[in-house]
Amino acid sequence: MWTGVYFNYVCYSVIAPFYPQLLNVVGPKFVIVSGLFLTGGSTFVFGFLEKCSEKYFLPLSVAIRALEGAGFSAYFTAVLTVIVKIFPANAGYYVGLTETVVTIGMITGPPFGSFLYAAGGFRLPLVTFGAIILLVSGIAMVTFQIEEIDSETCFTSITTKEYKTLLKLNSTLLAMVCVTLNVVTDNFLLITLNNHIKSYNLQPVTIGFIYMCLFLSYGLSSPLSGRIADITNLEYILQASGAFILVISFLLIGDLFVRSNENQLFAVVVGLLLKGLGAGPLICCSYTACLKAITFRRLASQDFRTFTMVSTVISFSIPLGNLIGGSTSGIMYEHFGMRLCAIIYAAIFLLLTVVCIIQSYVERTFFRVVSLLENNTLHETEIMPICWQQTIYTTNENMQSFNNKISL
Repeated sequence: MWTGVYFNYVCYSVIAPFYPQLLNVVGPKFVIVSGLFLTGGSTFVFGFLEKCSEKYFLPLSVAIRALEGAGFSAYFTAVLTVIVKIFPANAGYYVGLTETVVTIGMITGPPFGSFLYAAGGFRLPLVTFGAIILLVSGIAMVTFQIEEIDSETCFTSITTKEYKTLLKLNSTLLAMVCVTLNVVTDNFLLITLNNHIKSYNLQPVTIGFIYMCLFLSYGLSSPLSGRIADITNLEYILQASGAFILVISFLLIGDLFVRSNENQLFAVVVGLLLKGLGAGPLICCSYTACLKAITFRRLASQDFRTFTMVSTVISFSIPLGNLIGGSTSGIMYEHFGMRLCAIIYAAIFLLLTVVCIIQSYVERTFFRVVSLLENNTLHETEIMPICWQQTIYTTNENMQSFNNKISL
């Protein structure tokens, strides 16, 4: 099972950076519809693999799961780009709302899948969900209207130089680290938590509700942190707050504060709730922080190409975290145990908290310097400083002037 999931993530990670080229050539609608169709078709076909011989089962499973990862990467990257293009003033909130929808799927998927599996075996849940996704792809093809976005697309490929420019920013690297670390720890908890709490002799339903605590709090914190970021522009402070909440979360999950069994179980539940609460700012604020950093520095205009690049960076970090977490969680748990692993992750997120605070100070200092430089070059008839404007100018002359001022 994990082999297929692993190759799903591998394909997602490898192919995600190439989707911006396709988005800017054929448009987002085609990428979304084809991605849904590929994902639904792969899921549908996977349900019939039980009929094939053992000789071909494993390679076909890997191939189909890889195709499913490619399809998911396609529509997820495109959807993020379209959402930010449609709602540029509230990007954080709507990205968070998207994560809430994902959370709803993660909560409702297992019980529905279990019910269908009990009713019809291995094939029924896969065929059912695959057919639903195929139906959604058909509905999207008819109802998805994005002519305005398509008309603004440059129909040129995003260059390697543009990617390098984006990846050179501290904000981009910090966003990737925040998202990747959060997903790594999610995988760690999903893989090891059952062994950690099995000593409490809990019923399967109770264990399911304990896992649900992680998703419920994340679904609530994602749009809330996105809304706060849109209003206050304090993405890095919110990320620091989220990372510090995760420090407390892992100290509770690792049973470092309590001794009795009843209190330990309560601490684990509270820790999972805090884990989801802290994950919201780390994920949602990463997108807006990265987008604001590249546009404010005039390294790219606030257009569809830029939205696509940032979406790719963020969506690439998710399967990267799944790969790292899926590969290391079992080994860490076997060698170190839950308590030491919790201490390690708490230390990592404490370091991340400090880095986010430093980055917040650096960004605010940079903004103040740019504001002063812009004020010094304004005439009485000119408009307010560029850092107060919504429009981002990207002409070579402005960029050259800006670089000359910084060098002074």
